[in-house]
Amino acid sequence: MSGSVGVEGSDGSWLMFDVSGGRITGVEVAVWPDVRKVGALVPPADAEAALVTIPSRESQPGVASVEVETHVVADADASERTIHFRFGAARPMRAVRVARDIIFDVDEAQHIAGVWLLNVPPFPSDQ
Repeated sequence: MSGSVGVEGSDGSWLMFDVSGGRITGVEVAVWPDVRKVGALVPPADAEAALVTIPSRESQPGVASVEVETHVVADADASERTIHFRFGAARPMRAVRVARDIIFDVDEAQHIAGVWLLNVPPFPSDQ
């Protein structure tokens, strides 16, 4: 699959994963969910390096965009430099690093359960 996979929260939040040849190549936060600030938000230190792929089905060879609706929760540290999005119900997961500043949470069924954005640049100030 090449195209995009959208994760839409029931609150209107919307994250897009750019996909090329089945591999996730980028993450875009298209509509920001409400973010809960927590004092310290520490990303998993034991994240293993991995490639995250999106499988395509034989019955849908021409699909270029997929949208999934689920519950999305976002937490950020006080400076909003580390942000953690979680998808769906809480469940056991492991962390995999797909880029220097992107870590995915993957559940036991090998489904994406969340994404960590690290070293996020500061938001522009309103002037």
